[in-house]
Amino acid sequence: MTPLLLFLLCITPASGFGAPRAPLISGQESTSRLFVFGLGYVGARLAREMDESPGWAVAGTVISLSLASSIPPSVRVFEFDACPAAPKLLDPQGLCFLRRATHVLISIPPMDGYDPVVDLYRSELLKNCACLRWLGYLSSTSVYGDRQGAWVTEDDEVRPVTSKALARVRAEQAWMELRQCMPDRPLLCRVFRLAGIYGPDRNALTTLRKGMSGAQGGGSLPRLDGDSFVSRIHVEDIIRILRCSMDETVETGTEVEIYNVADNRPASRLEVFSFAARLLGDESILSNYHHAPSASTNAHHFPSTSPRALSRRARRPESKRVSNKKMRKLLSESKAALASLNLRHPTFIEGLCSILKDEKADIEQKNLENNS
Repeated sequence: MTPLLLFLLCITPASGFGAPRAPLISGQESTSRLFVFGLGYVGARLAREMDESPGWAVAGTVISLSLASSIPPSVRVFEFDACPAAPKLLDPQGLCFLRRATHVLISIPPMDGYDPVVDLYRSELLKNCACLRWLGYLSSTSVYGDRQGAWVTEDDEVRPVTSKALARVRAEQAWMELRQCMPDRPLLCRVFRLAGIYGPDRNALTTLRKGMSGAQGGGSLPRLDGDSFVSRIHVEDIIRILRCSMDETVETGTEVEIYNVADNRPASRLEVFSFAARLLGDESILSNYHHAPSASTNAHHFPSTSPRALSRRARRPESKRVSNKKMRKLLSESKAALASLNLRHPTFIEGLCSILKDEKADIEQKNLENNS
C-alpha cells in the first residue's frame, strides 16, 4: 500500500454503524492517540473518558459494529474478531490508526490458550508503530492461584490453577517479551492484574435483585463462601489507574512494570452479599444461595499445569488477598489531577453505596422526564 493511498484511507470516513464518525485525522492534529483492542466493560469506559480529554483521539475494536451504539461518534470503531473459525482483522483504516497510536491497550482475553492480538499484530507493532509510547495489557489476579488467604504482591511467583489463568500468564509474558524486542524505543509496557471487576450492572446488588425477582434459580447464582478472601476493584478506579499510568513517560517510569489493581479491603463473597442485602433491605434473600464449604488449608507447591490437574484444582475455591501498595504508589506520584483523590471506591462498601445512589438518581431523573 502506497503512502498516498494510506493517507487517503485515514482521512476518509468509513461506512460504519449509525451516524458518521469523525475522520482519523482532523484539521487539528491530536498529540495523543489511544487504540483499544476490545471496547468491552473496561475498554469502552476508558475510550469514552479519554475521548472527552483535550488533545486525545481515540479508536477501538468491537466484534461487530452493531455493538458500537453506546460508543460516542467521535470515537473511531473498527471490527476485529480473532475467532479461529472466521477471523475478522482490522481494515486499512483501523490499521492506519493503530500505526499512528501513541497508546495501545489490550483488553481482549486469551482465546484457546493464546493472546490473539500479540499473535496477529506482533510484526505490525514491531515494524510500523513508530509513534507508540505506552503499551498496556489487562490481565487478572487469577494468575496467582490459591494462596489460602495469604497476601500476594507483584513480586510473588504466579501459580495458575485454571487453563484460563495459565493463558493469562502466557499472554503477559508475550507482551513483556515484545517490549524487550524494541530496546531502542522510548516505550513503556504495563501489565495490569485486575482483581474481580464490579460496577454499574455488574455487582452484588444486581445479582441479588435477579434472585429476588426469580430471574434465576438460587443454584445458578454464586456460591457464598464465607472463608475465602476475594479482592475486587470498581471499574471507575480501573480507569483512574490506567489514566495515571498513561501519563507516565520513559523519564519517570521503568520500561516494564506489573501492577496489581485491587481495592483496599479483600472480603469473602458472603460478607459482600450480606452487605448488599442490607442495602436492599432484604437479608432473607441470602437463604436462597448455596454456601460453599471452607477452603482447604493444605499448602501446596507450584502446581502442575496439566489439563487434568488444572481442572481438578479449579473446583476448589481460591482464597487470596491482593496487595495494592504498588498501585497506590503510582496514584500518589501521578501528576494527573484526578490522582489526588486516590481510589474513589477504596472498599466494596463505598462502591456498592455509590452504585445504589447512582441508580436511585437515574430513576428520579427518568421520573422527572416522564412527568414533564
